[in-house]
Amino acid sequence: LFAAGDVAGIEEASSAMIGGRIAGLAAAHRAGYLDDAAFQTQAEAARASLTQLRQGMFAKENRGRTDLTETEEGYELSQNLLAKGYVTEEELQAFPAASEKRGGVHPVIECTQNIPCNPCQDACKFGCIMVGRQITSIPQIEHGKRCTGCGMCVASCSGQAIFLVDDDYDETRAAITMAYEFLPYPEKGQKGTALSRAGRPLCEAEVLSLRKSAATDGTALLTIAVPKEFSMQARAFAFDGGVD
Repeated sequence: LFAAGDVAGIEEASSAMIGGRIAGLAAAHRAGYLDDAAFQTQAEAARASLTQLRQGMFAKENRGRTDLTETEEGYELSQNLLAKGYVTEEELQAFPAASEKRGGVHPVIECTQNIPCNPCQDACKFGCIMVGRQITSIPQIEHGKRCTGCGMCVASCSGQAIFLVDDDYDETRAAITMAYEFLPYPEKGQKGTALSRAGRPLCEAEVLSLRKSAATDGTALLTIAVPKEFSMQARAFAFDGGVD
């Protein structure tokens, strides 16, 4: 028997995929399609990747711990996220990729935990986002790289923690692009309410566009316009009426 996935231990998707690779290598070796040397080389490389995924706050030895207070980079962990499910604006100020405002359209990454994933880095073909060799590292914005506003990083983030912000959309408003997974989809020009990270109404918002394609794996990218002062606060959209 060659086991992989949840039957070999419940973890996250990347670990399951590498476990599947190891199981496949073992099966190929057993069937005579890989010699001993090739099997050892490839299996050791896969196990090294698997070990890297099992580091940090989500490592087996850290599961269930409540005394962790900092990320691997030394950022203070969000206690509000653990208690209420969202990071406060004050807590995000410690994370450069989540709080730094730049001219023109740029990604804002509100990823605050050492989660073993890096699809945002792979999705950006222009090198704007860098996780680095340690897959559990918190993504950073690469200065000197130009964001084209393609939205691939937004679509690829499984935690929906990436937004595109353009504070220069017009004289009074900023444009924010986010993943949107509710039906029916809003239409261009439709008015609604921008919501905070906590889901509370912030201000009126206008739909600028909604993109959905095979390139984004079916994830809809919604772009809304809000008053400039809410560009770093508005993180969701509802089109069922005005602000309460």
